[in-house]
Amino acid sequence: MKFKIIVNYVTFIILIIIVATFVSKLIYRNTSYYEAGLLKTIYNIEPNTVDVLVVGPSTSETGWNSFVAWNEYGITSLNYSFSYLPAPIIKNLIIDVLKKQKPKVILINVDSLLFDNLSNDKSQKFFFYHIFPKIPFSLNKLSMLQRLTKYYSLNPKTFIYSVFPVTAIDKIALNDTENNSLSLGYFRAAYFKRNSSLSFIHSQKIRLYETEKPVPQEYIEELIDFCNSLDTPTMFMSVPAAIMFTKPFGTIGVKNRYNPFFSHLNKRRINFIHSNQYRTVRDLKLKNGDSFDEDHLNFWGSQKFTRYVSDILVKNFKLKDKRNNPKYAFWNDAAKEYVKDVKKVFGVDISL
Repeated sequence: MKFKIIVNYVTFIILIIIVATFVSKLIYRNTSYYEAGLLKTIYNIEPNTVDVLVVGPSTSETGWNSFVAWNEYGITSLNYSFSYLPAPIIKNLIIDVLKKQKPKVILINVDSLLFDNLSNDKSQKFFFYHIFPKIPFSLNKLSMLQRLTKYYSLNPKTFIYSVFPVTAIDKIALNDTENNSLSLGYFRAAYFKRNSSLSFIHSQKIRLYETEKPVPQEYIEELIDFCNSLDTPTMFMSVPAAIMFTKPFGTIGVKNRYNPFFSHLNKRRINFIHSNQYRTVRDLKLKNGDSFDEDHLNFWGSQKFTRYVSDILVKNFKLKDKRNNPKYAFWNDAAKEYVKDVKKVFGVDISL
């Protein structure tokens, strides 16, 4: 009798898990279009067709525009960047992409290494709901979880969200905007708006650059060693943040964050592009209208930054222009679709 009761309980639990999994898949199918498209593109794009792999948090997600790099330089690229990217798994993300791609260069945005990106409940929910479940299962993915558990005090509920997102339906905004093109260019409303005022640059954000909890040095050193072990050359970079557009540049805390980090990279003989310097902001002619908040470039700012970085990459890594190569014709189609989608959804005309 007891055995039968136990069997019934186990069967009931299994059924609940199956139902929760099925409902969760339905939710995934109809929500979070941008993240779903981003991960689908990264893991399903034609093997060995990518010149540049970009990895980083939201500042590189909006800073590097793959369609600009394509239309103006014939460079193919994947932007594996998303909000709150945690530093310990950068290595794992690169390993995943290198299973199918042989990029000419890897760009790593240092913001993930300077700021603790997964310490609060909101950022954990975002990562474990929108990103983690969509990464294909592998031993490498289990390694990601192990590293995150070591680095962060994860809320048990957060992990449940990653397994059964139906449980998070009332905790996370589910609506997003769907675009028809490949998720190779950032596609959200804010990205296609220009700031017209400096009022959003306030003292609280400035203090954040000076005081936010740093990433443990062990992860930085491990990542540098890992990059040095690769056959693919790696460059670290910073993306100009709107909070850096004001003068005097050196008074807003950037020296306490970026400069020591790049000095360390220099000592380790690591290539880097330090864009959060006043002379770079000046040379790129970045202004407030090239951003949509304190941290992020908009489309027009990303055009300037992508051109700047692309010039460096073409010169240093001899990247070939693939625009006339029939094998890469889908990039032309995707770029045209991107322009159409932006016009249709946001009512904004952009030129590539």
